[in-house]
Amino acid sequence: MNKAMILLYTALMMGVPCSRVCGEGEGNDELLNRFRSESPRKWEEYRTTRASIQGQVITKNSVLLEGKIVSDEKVTMDVKQNSACAFFIIDQLTEERKKFPIRIVGSNRKYSFVLKKKNAQSDWLLHRVVMDPAAQITDNRNTVRAEIYYQISPQFTFFLNESTTLDEAINEKKLLSLKSAKKVVRSDHEYVEVAYDLYTTIETADGPHSGVLLLDPARYWCIIEDTIEIKPSEPKMRIIVKNTLRGGPLPIIERSERTIVAVDAQKKIIGEKKTMIEYDVNDVPNISDKLFTLSAFGLPEPKGVVWQTPTAWYLWIALAALAAFGTAYVIRAWRRRTFAPFST
Repeated sequence: MNKAMILLYTALMMGVPCSRVCGEGEGNDELLNRFRSESPRKWEEYRTTRASIQGQVITKNSVLLEGKIVSDEKVTMDVKQNSACAFFIIDQLTEERKKFPIRIVGSNRKYSFVLKKKNAQSDWLLHRVVMDPAAQITDNRNTVRAEIYYQISPQFTFFLNESTTLDEAINEKKLLSLKSAKKVVRSDHEYVEVAYDLYTTIETADGPHSGVLLLDPARYWCIIEDTIEIKPSEPKMRIIVKNTLRGGPLPIIERSERTIVAVDAQKKIIGEKKTMIEYDVNDVPNISDKLFTLSAFGLPEPKGVVWQTPTAWYLWIALAALAAFGTAYVIRAWRRRTFAPFST
């Protein structure tokens, strides 16, 4: 593999990192202003009210160079969470069929932790524990909750790294410069198409990269499609993201197709990375905190950690019955003493 192909392979595997700070574009377009004002609020609402979405996410990555598969990988992620606790299980298989250790990364009300085991038949071993529920303990230096949100939220797209939401990229890190917006109707449903410039670490004299987002304003401004033209233009590279959402008011993502294509001057495809992500997730409320502790996986709790055991329901019934019996006995005794002189 020559040097150019090695560089292309590296680009396909790594994606496009975003880091440079830039200013936001000018414009008084009413639809663009609506996007700026509405989307952050709706994204935050989605983040805070959909903390009970859980299930399984299967990601399949294939890298092709000149039509030949040079890399093939499958990653399975099982997600469980409630309003205060979360964990995910990662099971990864590489193109050499090499099996990575199965990992659990989790957090509860008192600590964060990482567990590992060699295979499904092995016991869990404690790899790391941090006495902070909000510790940035994942491989991407996220909190457990932020990592899960990135993985199953329809408000992220390909070019952003694992710790950046679209809201942050626009309003905080200034990675995107919004240019224009227009309405687009597909199958009698109205979407908003937003054009932008993207600033990254590989910017050249050709200027910033350019892209177009297709968003659904009726469903939390979720991303339906994203297309990015990467510069420099040799080889010409394009990133395409297509998300499929489940029908109904709750925008739960079902499928995401993400493709990086590299073409030469003759428009021949010389490199391609395809990522297919299938989501089997649902909104499941009222998951017990007990499932997110080390003891749930057969391990001792960290030193000094004691979980309060809730009183069983039958004991509450017994206490209520005893209290009722005692009250009745006291009232009966009082009546006997009070009315006894009048009964003789």
